[in-house]
Amino acid sequence: MAVLFFQGNNQMLEMKAKEWGWSPAVMVLLEFIHCSFYVISMFAMVGYVTGVWEENVDLGKMEWVYADAMLCNFEEVVPEQKVRAVKQGVMDATKSVALDEQYGLEIAVVKKAAEHDRRWRQNKAWSTLLAHMGGFAAISAGGAMQHLETFKRNPLLAFLPVVITTIVLFVLFQMTGILRNKLKEDARTSGRPGKRAIMVHEIISEAENDILALAISF
Repeated sequence: MAVLFFQGNNQMLEMKAKEWGWSPAVMVLLEFIHCSFYVISMFAMVGYVTGVWEENVDLGKMEWVYADAMLCNFEEVVPEQKVRAVKQGVMDATKSVALDEQYGLEIAVVKKAAEHDRRWRQNKAWSTLLAHMGGFAAISAGGAMQHLETFKRNPLLAFLPVVITTIVLFVLFQMTGILRNKLKEDARTSGRPGKRAIMVHEIISEAENDILALAISF
């Protein structure tokens, strides 16, 4: 999916560049801007899904959820009164079963931070998609740079775009690193545990590793 999204956007960019008569050097710059757009979008989306901006939902709240992955209600929240362990007074239990009254089935349930895990999965999906698109944009930028007259004279000069692309990405990652550190500092000064800031940091760090790995692979 990331390849299809990126190719569609990149082909539109190249078509407009030819239509408006932009030089190859300008196209390289646009490719880097294209890559930066995905990095910024990734940070914004992960921050939004995580809820780092003005949200009071408790991500650490422990809830009982269905644990059978073969059922359509997998990881839906289960009312406590349906859980056998709660009925028996075992309040420190983390695994039990709940009765499905409609079908008369006993379904495995677990107690965990359901909202935290749900947002983690959503963030992984968005970050993977946008990180791969950003990586492909970085590959395109480096490849376009290699075709400039300055760099295609000999193999040594042709290797320089790899280094330049890596430096550009490191600059972008330093910028997101400053924002991530600010989120953690804000949580610390306000006395919050910083679960959202930690989630953003871990998700973005892993996604940036993916971008860098893709970028230097060309």
